[in-house]
Amino acid sequence: MKQPKELKPPAIPCLILNLLIRKDMRTFVLGDFDEVYLEMVETSGRRRANIWYWKHFFRSLPKIFLDTSIWRIEMFRNYMITALRNMKRQKMFSIINILGLSLALMVCLWIYLFIESEFSFDRAHKNGDSIYSVIKTDHHFNNMRRYIEVNTGPDIKEFFPEIEYSVRLTPYNVIVRRGDKLFQELSHFADKDFFRMFSFGLLRGDGENVLDSLGKVVLTESLARKFFGREDPLGKILTISFGNRDDDYIVSGVVEDIPSNSSLQFKMLMNIKELNKVYGPDVLTNRNWSLAHTYIQLKKGVSPEILEARLPAFFEQNFSPLIEDRKKRGSWNKDGPTITLWLQNIKDIYLHSQGIEGQQENQVSKSFILGGIGLLILFIACINFTNLAIGRASTRTPEIGMRKILGARRKDLIRQFWSESLMIVFLSMTIALITGLLLLPLFNRLADKNLLERDILTIPHLALFGCAAVLVAMLAGLYPGIVLSRILPVRIIRGAFKLGGRSLLTRLLIVIQFSATVFLVISTLTLSKQVKYILNKDMGYDREGVVVINTFERRNYDINAHIFEVFEAEAESLPFIKSVSGCVFPLSAEMGHGKLTFNEKRLDFSFTSVHYNFFDTMGIKFISGTDFPRQLSDDFEPLIVNESFVDAYEIENPVGTWIDQGTQIIGVVEDFHFWTLKQKIRPTIIELDRRGGPRNLLVRIDTSDINRALASLESIWKKAQPNKPFDFTFEDDIFQEKYAEEQRWRGIVLYSSFFSILISCMGLIGIMTLVTSRRVKEIGVRRVLGAPVIKICTLLTGKYLFLVAVSNLIAWPLGYFFMSKWLNSYAYRTKIDAGIFLLAGLLTLIVSTATIGLQVIKAASANPVDSLRYE
Repeated sequence: MKQPKELKPPAIPCLILNLLIRKDMRTFVLGDFDEVYLEMVETSGRRRANIWYWKHFFRSLPKIFLDTSIWRIEMFRNYMITALRNMKRQKMFSIINILGLSLALMVCLWIYLFIESEFSFDRAHKNGDSIYSVIKTDHHFNNMRRYIEVNTGPDIKEFFPEIEYSVRLTPYNVIVRRGDKLFQELSHFADKDFFRMFSFGLLRGDGENVLDSLGKVVLTESLARKFFGREDPLGKILTISFGNRDDDYIVSGVVEDIPSNSSLQFKMLMNIKELNKVYGPDVLTNRNWSLAHTYIQLKKGVSPEILEARLPAFFEQNFSPLIEDRKKRGSWNKDGPTITLWLQNIKDIYLHSQGIEGQQENQVSKSFILGGIGLLILFIACINFTNLAIGRASTRTPEIGMRKILGARRKDLIRQFWSESLMIVFLSMTIALITGLLLLPLFNRLADKNLLERDILTIPHLALFGCAAVLVAMLAGLYPGIVLSRILPVRIIRGAFKLGGRSLLTRLLIVIQFSATVFLVISTLTLSKQVKYILNKDMGYDREGVVVINTFERRNYDINAHIFEVFEAEAESLPFIKSVSGCVFPLSAEMGHGKLTFNEKRLDFSFTSVHYNFFDTMGIKFISGTDFPRQLSDDFEPLIVNESFVDAYEIENPVGTWIDQGTQIIGVVEDFHFWTLKQKIRPTIIELDRRGGPRNLLVRIDTSDINRALASLESIWKKAQPNKPFDFTFEDDIFQEKYAEEQRWRGIVLYSSFFSILISCMGLIGIMTLVTSRRVKEIGVRRVLGAPVIKICTLLTGKYLFLVAVSNLIAWPLGYFFMSKWLNSYAYRTKIDAGIFLLAGLLTLIVSTATIGLQVIKAASANPVDSLRYE
């Protein structure tokens, strides 16, 4: 016989009600809603009952929302009260959890800001997707350059109708005179379409025409304040010196200060045609001078691949004299291309310019490494949180059992644990945010950034940080909530359930936590050892006490010669000056390079030009031969080479050897490091700069009284160059700047290691507090039976110190693998010896032993009467 269908209310409102209201709350919220429906079906029929149900459902919705909201708020309030009571009852666990998470979240906040800053470079330009930098690759000499020939910009725009604008940018140091004040500034020369291509905020000036003619200068806001104070700079006159030439310029525009996340940095802009005053009238048409960064903006819908496919044809058409010259000199590849041009989008310049000369190298891998360090520290803190949550929850089993007996469902218990986790995490997040803002100068110094408080306190950042906190709270509170909610109340009441402290999961988490910490310690020690190796390595020259003075005369060699003569003459009478020389580029700065065929060998070599007395001033020792003589013959060009040159070309008797018809080796010097230690010392040729005086003076001073020596140099400078400021730096500072990145990374990893050790030890304190609190009576009994304190300490700490030792064994091979890979990027590097691993292991064991020992000794030294009083 067919069974009659069960009478049920309409499906849709029932489904909505089930989503809004718990089953056991229906009567509380709706009263006898369903019973009235069933009575109406019997008395008035299903159709009228359904109409009534729908009508009353819609009428009741506001009440349902209100009642359920009140109930949920009350439930959440109950969770918060319970959480606060537990935090108050277990102060030690709460403080450890909050401080550990605060430190981890602060580090993660900093690292997130760093990564965001790195990836935000050059994203502000309105037409950024269509702006490209033109780069030249010379396959013959194996180099890539962003500085290319000045005339390439207009030529490439004329050749390709797909290009909207082309802009060149060339830097040059100038002297600015405002009244009786002199300023040395780095100016840039640019095409008139600069502000049409790039989206820099022009505050004052005639729109995009501020660079449309000669005699105009555009200043950044901060530079305008420096020159004019609070005066309106627009239309004011500045006198700008190029070498020995002074010209007046009208301030035609003021632009907002360039943001730090821009690869294009400038303070002054002038029209590109002003370069004629610096380099001569043919500079804009000369195809041999690589002085300009060239940018192009493509028209809408044009793909860069279309242009790149036709760039070889452009090069052949516009660079045929260069091609013929290179073929005559034998520097043109017979097989394959010798020189190619290619395009790089402006958004890729900052992070993807490895190997390109004329651009600071910043690697995207550094952001990933820092992100990994941040996640590692957060992972360590989450392990602490989970360990302590398990331990705390295991002491609350009677409470959980009673809640389950009184009808609490599994998801209610999970919600409770999540709510408590959420409270701790948001409290930690608040502390992390405040601490991160207070210590922001420390972060800026470490990361070489210039972030401000307003960069952090933005709605997107706070929202993202809040979401991350919720995620951490859910993940950290997930395991205790799920495990404890599955336990049968009868097991809890009988005391048959134990969780935390000695569980396999707790031990596994401790091992993972300390493995990560030991890995960071190994990284810190290796980085520190390599940086120390770099700073203390003999570079082949003596950089201490060498002052580098900029003459400001890039092209006027007669004035440079006069400056050199004045310094050389005055130096003889001043005891604080030991020797004077000069060079085109100071050591530790840059050097030319190329390929040379000699003795049937074709190899890469480096070269530079120096002035008289260079080797004595820089402390570079001769192996054989002599220095450049004061009286030179016009019959040949004398060269001095280094050891690597002699070895690479296998020259048996180098002094007197002719490299070609016009050049002869007159001396061999010991190898010295011109480049960083990441590169091997190349075969190097040093030639005498015969054009006049040097661009950069090199003066070795007596370092016993540096201030007096510098005052003497400044007085000489005023005699030689009265109209130019005294601009100097130390050779040692140039050297230190080359390795600033390594020192920054050492600081970053050092602080990361410190934070990870601190967080891990805080976790150990919590775990040992939990363990000792559980074994108070056992400790008391052992003390009564005569066990010494040291034996009890050994009993309680042995297992955990064993876990720390296991962590070392896991971290050592990982540290060796990754740090060996990092060190391989240096041609000259330190070694990873056993001492680094033993020191890392010893450090973590000592810190762990001290952390655990303090807790255990405190418990073992307590009066046993107090622990056994109630037995």
